[in-house]
Amino acid sequence: MIDSDMGGNYASDLDGTPLSLREIREHYISGEKMQYHPGFKKATTKLSGHYAYMAKNTYWFSCWETLSYYQEDGQNREREAGRYIYLVPSGFGGFNFGVFKNDGEIVTTDADAFWAAPGE
Repeated sequence: MIDSDMGGNYASDLDGTPLSLREIREHYISGEKMQYHPGFKKATTKLSGHYAYMAKNTYWFSCWETLSYYQEDGQNREREAGRYIYLVPSGFGGFNFGVFKNDGEIVTTDADAFWAAPGE
């Protein structure tokens, strides 16, 4: 996972193998060490700040159950966006979910189910 908005920084395990978003989140949860690398020569983001920034950004994820064009801006009136699925840490009872207030939103702590390919 390369963060192009933050200077192209990327995370790896201690052997230098790049990590996916799921793997980054798992490293934060387990406390397993990882390292961040600057991606671009002119990166303006300090790597120490990037560690905290990515901890915040990998705390929880959301996605639609089904995808279609123009879904993000609501212009596809012919097809409903469907339910949101949220992956949150165990015991998380924080803010109100329902970004678009759809019925039947799913909140789960099951990372395997959340990251599974459709139909699995």
